[in-house]
Amino acid sequence: MEEIIIALGDSIFAGYLADGKSFIYHLKKDFNIENKAVPGESTGQLKDFLLDFKDEGYSHALIHVGINDFLQLRGFVLVKKNIREIIKILKEKN
Repeated sequence: MEEIIIALGDSIFAGYLADGKSFIYHLKKDFNIENKAVPGESTGQLKDFLLDFKDEGYSHALIHVGINDFLQLRGFVLVKKNIREIIKILKEKN
């Protein structure tokens, strides 16, 4: 069975203002990656997305999130808490 990686996060992964040619775009040349990144995504939004997310057999997750939280002046403590919860949710979903 082929491994499928899911990419989650913000515009850095989505390729915003780079004609979609993000870091993930280049990784897709060598890996099977589904890019679910959304420009503007915050840690809270990603956490909410994952709570409702149905696992579709992904083997790994790549995550880039947090920058938008800081741009919106959310504090480090909240961002760190959300990232820890994101990791916990992903571990529970295997």
